[in-house]
Amino acid sequence: MFLTLKKIFVFDCLVIFYLTNNKLKSDYFEKFVARLEKTSISMLNYNKFFKLLTYGNSKEVYLSAGEVAKYWNDLGGKYDEKILQFIFYFPYCAQKCLYCRERSEKIKNCKEVVDFILDAEKEMEFFSSIFRNREIDYFTFNGGSPDVLSHNQLRLVLTSLFLKFKFKKDAVKRIEFNPTGVSSKKLEIVKEFGFNRISFGVQSLSKKALKNAGRPYAELETIKEIISLTRKMGLDDINIDLILGLPGESYAQFEDGLRELCELKPAQIMVYILNEPNRRYLSKYPSMSIETFQVSVEKMVSKFLKSTFLDELKEMNYVLVPDKDNLNYKYFALVRRDLSARAWLGAMDSYINISTFIVGKKNTSNIFSDLIYERVADFNTKDKIYKASIIDEEYEMKKFIFSSVESSRQLNVDLFRKVFGVSIEEKFNIAIKILREKKRIAAKKGVISFLGRNSRDIIIDLAFLISNMEKKSQK
Repeated sequence: MFLTLKKIFVFDCLVIFYLTNNKLKSDYFEKFVARLEKTSISMLNYNKFFKLLTYGNSKEVYLSAGEVAKYWNDLGGKYDEKILQFIFYFPYCAQKCLYCRERSEKIKNCKEVVDFILDAEKEMEFFSSIFRNREIDYFTFNGGSPDVLSHNQLRLVLTSLFLKFKFKKDAVKRIEFNPTGVSSKKLEIVKEFGFNRISFGVQSLSKKALKNAGRPYAELETIKEIISLTRKMGLDDINIDLILGLPGESYAQFEDGLRELCELKPAQIMVYILNEPNRRYLSKYPSMSIETFQVSVEKMVSKFLKSTFLDELKEMNYVLVPDKDNLNYKYFALVRRDLSARAWLGAMDSYINISTFIVGKKNTSNIFSDLIYERVADFNTKDKIYKASIIDEEYEMKKFIFSSVESSRQLNVDLFRKVFGVSIEEKFNIAIKILREKKRIAAKKGVISFLGRNSRDIIIDLAFLISNMEKKSQK
């Protein structure tokens, strides 16, 4: 008899709890790995894996808008350096791609869009008073696909938003478009509102791969025209999104496409590695399990790391972020050398106290070291419409470690101390010693590097470190 997903999750939680609450002995690491193998850990996506590792560091509650607002009002007293990120998430697409894990859906009719805009307007109006005296550092308008909005709808949303919220003079203002849905009029509107970064979701130059994924295909010439048009409007900070590992595209085809896009000289090319395909996408390939899929993708990553293409990057005026020795199995970026100091938020491995406010349903906002929440119903001020988790500082420490290693396979020791006021060695002393002895990590110049050969090794070492946090220090 097969276990239900709920039973599997409970079993995993019990094993993680057991691992976390047993003393570290000489053979503890080996026993830890053996017990970890009994869970469904290899099948987990990163979000579920992190949820297991933070089991016990949060308490679920339902809150009203007013109760959430109180948490935002209290933000600020714990740390000197605070970053506020604002995301307007538009949840609709012209077509839902099979590989997509975002909480988006194919648009059914115009009424859906109108209802969403009216609902978002109510939420923004309510919270605008809370942020009255706070300026936003990062703003992202994404989805879904914002280009589904008409010109008038896009202008209406942005007019309302920019009247209600304040932004720092040097704030990053980023918007995402599908290259098949953007127009010169929409580009003019985003320039009018001061957007300074534009991201185009190309995903692949393989028509076969995108057809298999149910995504519209943009010819290279179309992409060239869009980038040229964007530059003519004075917007040069352009990002192109690609996916490595799409079935139907070989590594050679991927590299050829990457080379052709480098010739267009965007500020950045962000490459997401498809190592966590969803079931809907996998159902198209019945002979392929998630394990064989992941092995195939990791072989492609290995080919990339060994390719002569990396030697060509300097001549093409690009730098690989993170570098070759610290590349992870989630994403990497090619950043134009003249812009490499201006790290794109999505590629940052720093974690300097970011709180994120997201407008709309089914997306998770977070108030640093206090609360994470998502709206589960239409906006109103009477009902408890937010599903929330009250979190603690240990949750944020684990998140810091998880996010850093996931993005760059490294931990910045000085940054950890800066954010939390305590050294990482103090909080994870014995676990770090054991991982060093096992040669799973190496420490040098304020950085701890994870040396795992593949994503499985990285997950095991992350689990071991995060699961063995020592008792709270007295400050």
